[in-house]
Amino acid sequence: MAMHSVLWFTLAGSVCLQAVAFMIPSWADEKRFGVYQDAVMRLNRSVGTTYYLLKATYHVDPYIWGTYFQCVSFREATFDAKKNKSVFEFTFMNKTRYSHWMTNYTMNRTVRAYKQYSYEKPNALKFPLNAKRMLVKTFMFTDGKTCDLLSVPYQSNKLECELWVKAEYIDDVPLCCLFLLEDRCPRRFTYDIYNKTLCTNPPHRPKSRWTNQIVQSK
Repeated sequence: MAMHSVLWFTLAGSVCLQAVAFMIPSWADEKRFGVYQDAVMRLNRSVGTTYYLLKATYHVDPYIWGTYFQCVSFREATFDAKKNKSVFEFTFMNKTRYSHWMTNYTMNRTVRAYKQYSYEKPNALKFPLNAKRMLVKTFMFTDGKTCDLLSVPYQSNKLECELWVKAEYIDDVPLCCLFLLEDRCPRRFTYDIYNKTLCTNPPHRPKSRWTNQIVQSK
């Protein structure tokens, strides 16, 4: 009986360890890749600079950007080195549930460097949400000067990907950035979030028939 109990606990422990190992992505290895995932370095180097979300493996965001988001960018306005905290100024377009037209938005979000997957140094960005909730996006790669590849939690504990590119490289994206997206996020459909024509010359929303009738009646 004792032998069976020991065997059961051994097997149960093995299954638990395998489950934990399965939950941790292969790229979440601080010893091997930590130097390319330094969140504090990333925030410290990008004050005053703008990054564009070039591609993503999802296009509906219930937390910040909304439905069918496009032309997402952010500018890091400030960085507090003592608290490892920044303020991001986001601009983006999305399509609301009851509209067929894209709408422009701007909002600020406080962002903190954060430790994910038991790292000793911060390797992620923490976005506080309402009701004491938070959204954590983990660096799969950043060099602090050209592009970032982020892992993003999505519905049902699924992980999605975001490829951000510094503004000065958005029209000539380094191939290594695109390679990392293909390598780290395989077998996933990617959405083109940045479109130069749309993002530099956003279309004006046409006036409704009701508005035109009011103008003509005056």
